Amino acid sequence: MAGISDKRERLISAADKLILQQGFKQNTLADIANDARVPLGNVYYYFKIKLAS
Repeated sequence: MAGISDKRERLISAADKLILQQGFKQNTLADIANDARVPLGNVYYYFKIKLAS
């Protein structure tokens, strides 16, 4: 179970870092996943995202 929280924490840390460096609108989920060394699909697993259409 430690691996799950580790990936989630890495995603959060990467998002914090990139948003501070480049701003919110300049980053994509792919940028965050890449920086956290986590597959992009895992972002949706760890964070249930529902986009408005």
